[in-house]
Order: sequence, then C-alpha cells, then structure tokens
Amino acid sequence: MLNYRDLTEQKFEQFCKEKYPLRRIGEPEDVAQLIVFLCSENASFISGSIITVDGGSLNDEPFIRV
Repeated sequence: MLNYRDLTEQKFEQFCKEKYPLRRIGEPEDVAQLIVFLCSENASFISGSIITVDGGSLNDEPFIRV
C-alpha cells in the first residue's frame, strides 16, 4: 500500500474497486460470514484448510502502479 501513498483515500478506494475481480472492497461482514459458516454444522468436515477472503485478488494479477 505504500506504493500508493500519493493517492487520496477516495482515489485509492476507486483504484482497488477497479482492480479487484469482484469490483468491490471487502467488508468485515465478508470475513464474519466465513467464520459463521466454519462454526456451523455445514463445515463439520472441514479441517486444516486455508480459505482466502480476498475478493478473488489472489487469483488475479498483482496491482499495477497507476
């Protein structure tokens, strides 16, 4: 993020929205929903997994300097 310190908060937010595959910035509720799922009976057979909550950015190209 230090590479983007010259951008205003609004410009950085818009930049992120354009670059994330889901075209939005994650919210705390996005992580909370995963936690609720993992605590539920529906996730009873899941163990030792790494689950990313990143809007698909891990599978996309890295941010490019504007």
